[in-house]
Amino acid sequence: MRRPKWGPRLAAPVLLAGFAAAAVATNGLATLAASPQSTSGALQAPQRLEAAVPSPAPYGAKVLGPAPASARVEAQLYFEPREPQALELLASAVSTPGNAAYHDFITVPEFAARFGASAQDVGEVDRYLRAEGLSVGPLARNGLSERVEGKAGRFRAAFETVLERVRTAGGGEVIGSLTVPSLPASIASDVAYVDGLTPWAQPTDDLVRLPREVQPQAGTTTTTTTPAGTTTTTSTSTPAPITTITATATTVPAEQCQDFQDSGLTPPELAQVYQLKGFYQRGDEGQGQTVGFIEYGLPDKSGIATYQACAGSSVKVNYVLATSPPSQVSSEVAADVEVIAALAPKANVVIYQSNQAGTGLAPWEMAISGGGGGGLPEVISSSWGSCEPLTGMGYSYYQAEETLFEEAAAQGQTVLVASGDYGSEGCYYQSNMSQLAVFDPSSAPDVTAVGGTASNTLTGPQYVWNSRGATPASCLGTGCPQDLASGGGASQIWPRPSYQPVGLAPSPACALGAQGCRELPDVSALGGDAFAQYCTACGGSGWFGIFGTSVAAPSWAAAVLLSESLCSTRIGFLNPLLYSEPSELTGQITSGNNDLLGVNNGLYMASPAGGYSMAGGLGYLGGADLSNGALCGAASGPAPQGAKGNAAHSPSGTSAVPGSKASTAPSPSPARIALACTKPVNRVLKGTPVAIAASDNTGCAGYWVVNSAGAVATFGAAINFGSPPKLKAAKVVGIVATPDYYGYWILASDGKVYPFGDATAFGGPDNLRPVSPFVGIARTPDGNGYWLASADGGVFAYGDAKFYGSMAGKHLNKPVIGIAAAPGGSGYWLLAADGGVFGFGDAPYRGSLAERSLRAAVVSMIPATGTAGYAMVAADGGVFAFGGGFYGSLGASPPPAPVEAMAGSVDGRGYYLLDSAGQVYAYGDARYLGGLRG
Repeated sequence: MRRPKWGPRLAAPVLLAGFAAAAVATNGLATLAASPQSTSGALQAPQRLEAAVPSPAPYGAKVLGPAPASARVEAQLYFEPREPQALELLASAVSTPGNAAYHDFITVPEFAARFGASAQDVGEVDRYLRAEGLSVGPLARNGLSERVEGKAGRFRAAFETVLERVRTAGGGEVIGSLTVPSLPASIASDVAYVDGLTPWAQPTDDLVRLPREVQPQAGTTTTTTTPAGTTTTTSTSTPAPITTITATATTVPAEQCQDFQDSGLTPPELAQVYQLKGFYQRGDEGQGQTVGFIEYGLPDKSGIATYQACAGSSVKVNYVLATSPPSQVSSEVAADVEVIAALAPKANVVIYQSNQAGTGLAPWEMAISGGGGGGLPEVISSSWGSCEPLTGMGYSYYQAEETLFEEAAAQGQTVLVASGDYGSEGCYYQSNMSQLAVFDPSSAPDVTAVGGTASNTLTGPQYVWNSRGATPASCLGTGCPQDLASGGGASQIWPRPSYQPVGLAPSPACALGAQGCRELPDVSALGGDAFAQYCTACGGSGWFGIFGTSVAAPSWAAAVLLSESLCSTRIGFLNPLLYSEPSELTGQITSGNNDLLGVNNGLYMASPAGGYSMAGGLGYLGGADLSNGALCGAASGPAPQGAKGNAAHSPSGTSAVPGSKASTAPSPSPARIALACTKPVNRVLKGTPVAIAASDNTGCAGYWVVNSAGAVATFGAAINFGSPPKLKAAKVVGIVATPDYYGYWILASDGKVYPFGDATAFGGPDNLRPVSPFVGIARTPDGNGYWLASADGGVFAYGDAKFYGSMAGKHLNKPVIGIAAAPGGSGYWLLAADGGVFGFGDAPYRGSLAERSLRAAVVSMIPATGTAGYAMVAADGGVFAFGGGFYGSLGASPPPAPVEAMAGSVDGRGYYLLDSAGQVYAYGDARYLGGLRG
């Protein structure tokens, strides 16, 4: 089972701007008394899925009573992906400039073949569900989900759950479960999430309509180039004559377009703001490109047609139904299409529609897998979501959601999500709470979150959109009404992704300390300035100004669509490129904050120097000319010598984690730093961790942690090649990787060596009876041999490892606790618990701690690269370097649990510390990628 990526201290997961609040059941999981055995006769005890159920109450919903057994119920079942770690690695590698795999995307069939659920797993689940009387739809194109339908009584029996009738806040009646579903243990681990069983958790959008009495009145005349390529002089106070325009087979009388230019920013004005003229001059109007919109409302088709006619655009719109249809018309749907019609007037649009019942992963899955017709969209945009701390969804939901976003990245799809309109207090309009909060799915690590800016003129400068205290002179004359602001802040679910620099300002809402949390937004676009929209579904109200991050997200989508024609491949996930070249892709935001209520002291304030902020992100759309293909990114380069597969580079620097200090060591060469190609993960591994080893698989950082029983946990790009069989009296004491990191040896205290992956067994002291247990293993540089050390100072050499001496039979003040190989492979050091060091062969003595008074025993030792020196760590986290190699320690602030082990980074210019609770501390160029939790 793939585990969540947030730390154990964080709150239960959540969704994107606009979803209503929810509560989490006790301990994050609801409980349910055992129900009768299922009709299929399965003998396995039911096993609850790793999920949580949001309470109906915060959504304004009311439980009416048990659902009739004959009521019809539908849900979407999501399978666990195969090779989830490889998927994370691939999604990062194809999105990171400089990686040899950059923009080497895969297809949906290729994704399904490698990462989709196996035919065996799907077959077992389907046989069970059909035996329970449920119908199962065809497997999705990506191999990750399928539709399940049937009567409520059958659902109850199949999923061991009680279904209730619930009256929603809007007055509708839905059927859902107040308890976490269960499945037989034999198939439960194959199922990631069951969507649709909490239909009261309804998403909302981020669109705001401007009252007619405060329509924009800019009063300036500008000459711009329209998307159609015609030069037109326009005035926002004196409209230019508009003739009858025919577009998409719709003819609109001229008088119906008269209010167009006075009701919000028109296409020529938007093109001027966003500096898109270069695209139109070369005839690039989005033709041949497709954007998919995730929508939970019905479109105002007549309003869309009228807008296209008055704007002179010919966007082709396809509608795909992902679930049963929505019940109400939403201005959001038309607004999204109209922004594309204004900026990419010949593009294709696919609307993936879903009802508002439940969390709504179905339209996301359909857009990312290219289901339902309309092709695979290059860009996907959404302006719907929910307040992250209050939705109450369990981490299985978030992991299923993130798997889809990783798939999109691997396939080269750009995903853009509005960050919300409630400023830094993201839950306020859903729960009247003024706490710092953000929205999902904009907080997901593999999407680009888009915030909102505002301006007083068409050409800038732009500042953070915040209507609190805004004057009528700001925001192009609207005064930014409605008391809203750009959403942004720190996620309470996701840790800081590798593409976000550690130096970003911390947030009080983040509970991960120096490791940091995912911060958003990533970029911004106009959200506080009114766009024009024609609405026939609003009581025949005609033209209105609309604003919010709902129009900012599709504005970036249009810019990506226009840029696609300049690139040799799809553009894909933007964030690694955005953070590496912000000044080339965005304009600087130097003023404003998003403290909507004024209760957080303007915490997330724009940087006066124009750097990143959690109010506006890296910058705004339009501050750079994207028509030169800047969004295509740098071409991928060759892999460094000796690297296997997808090598990658990252900037030099120091990784900071809880308790670490800044390194004073020289920065290593960027070419030898392993890129953190995956996001930090907190994994479960019961038992006491005893050893750690670093990995550099295909140029991406990782490490293994092994416990005393031999169980192995992998982090980053490290691959799990296996664990020893159940040990009897012995305990595992060490792990060492092969030179190519495609294998490792594990040493037990009885001297037994267990090889895995491409590690070769060179033997061990099977026929010896050592007088003391074995304590350490070190390999030769070529990996064709290794040394073992015992607590009495004995050394045992195997393979091409040569014996250079030992301390066996000699007096030791304290037992030997480890061994480290000299860089040349012609010697080694032994380390005693009092810090005494003994060098043999060409391993020189550089000093020791034997004569010092230590607060804690020494527990581990590593060699220092290039200096023939070494470093050691004590149980209190103090690091002592002899001959170079000091990058920081925990000595001044000991960790809550004793340090157990130390491991050098792949190039020796950093190291990891591991404590007995499973927390990992990274220094120098070592990349923090997560730790253990119980």
